[in-house]
Amino acid sequence: MNKMRDSTAWLAQEGRQREAQAVANVLKFRLEAAAAAYRVNVDVENVEQLFSLASASPGIYAKDVPLAIAATVNFAHRTAARKECQLYFSAEAPANSATAYLKRQNAGMCSRYDYYLGLMTGALDQPSKDSGNTIVSFNYDLLVEESLNRLGIAYDYGLRCPGVEFDATAQCTQTSDSPALKVLKLHGSVNWAAAEGEQQKVRVYGDYEAVLSANRSPLLVPPTWRKHFSELSAVWDDAVASLQTATRIIIIGYSMPSTDQHFKYLLAAGLQGNISLRTLLFVNPGLKELKGSFYEIFRQQYLERNVVEFLPCTAARYLMDQVLTAKMNRSMKPTLRGITFVNPDPGEMDFH
Repeated sequence: MNKMRDSTAWLAQEGRQREAQAVANVLKFRLEAAAAAYRVNVDVENVEQLFSLASASPGIYAKDVPLAIAATVNFAHRTAARKECQLYFSAEAPANSATAYLKRQNAGMCSRYDYYLGLMTGALDQPSKDSGNTIVSFNYDLLVEESLNRLGIAYDYGLRCPGVEFDATAQCTQTSDSPALKVLKLHGSVNWAAAEGEQQKVRVYGDYEAVLSANRSPLLVPPTWRKHFSELSAVWDDAVASLQTATRIIIIGYSMPSTDQHFKYLLAAGLQGNISLRTLLFVNPGLKELKGSFYEIFRQQYLERNVVEFLPCTAARYLMDQVLTAKMNRSMKPTLRGITFVNPDPGEMDFH
């Protein structure tokens, strides 16, 4: 909500009146919703509770809330400080499009997100990209896609014809028979829009600016108890299928809010037929609250199987720890087959 408030002046300065009006309408609704908090235990500063309340007002919920969310995400993306890192490459480093790109960038530092995606996809560790990985996300932003585009790693949204149209600006893989990395965005994306006149169709653009240029609104599912997945059913089906065959599931940064019961049933549907799962790992600095949410979803017997692990750390710390030794010897520099990471701010990750 604070970021949404901060975006108002920036949107007006950029001449983006349609988004500015949507943000103004949502903030006005928040002000009016304060009256409900006197009668019902509702925290109107909590976006999940506020938008759940807004879902009872179809006009603002369907029209203004998705656009205000997308505008706020875009504002944060455009105004945030770039997080960078320095990498050193030796002859042992694998030769592929990802390492070639990172080598070209390192004279002026490279995006830390590019390095993270290189780690997550295995592109920095093995020449083959067909590692069977899937990224399942509830986020709307394009941080993952932007890094994959820069690294030259093909990705597939799991959206299937005839239920999807691809704009000329779209950068994702458009066929289902490619070995592309699956990026399944269960709550939509700022570069997706419902196709005109076809509520069951989705049109994919290259970025959020292309959606705005087409005078469209992004296809987003706001964080509320009231969710409609008709346009995204194929994406959810792919997510369930991926969970059913996964040997390792890593849940990073997701706090399992009480308003999102769909996550509970997504895991239940995916895990009920899974006979291969070895690890279910939760990475979140708010470990105490996370465990409480976990106990509400899973039975005690599941904990006793030693499958579940909790790591009380940030995503950055977890991803960097993956390149250390099994004993997590923090006196070492994190090195991965010929690639050495030099953190410009060692205190941030506490390696030394």
